[in-house]
Amino acid sequence: MRALTLTLLLSFLIPAVSFAGIVKGTLWYRGHPMGKGIRIEVHHGSSVYSTLTDEQGRFRLIVGEVGSCRLIVKGKSQSPELRIISRKSTVQYEVELFIEDGRYGLREKK
Repeated sequence: MRALTLTLLLSFLIPAVSFAGIVKGTLWYRGHPMGKGIRIEVHHGSSVYSTLTDEQGRFRLIVGEVGSCRLIVKGKSQSPELRIISRKSTVQYEVELFIEDGRYGLREKK
């Protein structure tokens, strides 16, 4: 009985654990997937999750928080970003890199 009481008490005192979700997708440029080695970061608050694209421009990250995030493509001189939503489950984003007025940008591919 004492163990049961302690277990119930602890279950109410310990905050709910946030489960990690997966953010995956492909980085595109002018209708073609970009190549290997491009750094992709997802920023959620002060947390940063990063990976590199594979040969077909695909990326996959395990993100520890759920909610609004910024997906950033890290470049030498510019690092465009796109607002995304991470979830407890897997979410997929097809992300297109574009140039407008000499600046890089990101948008969801149509």
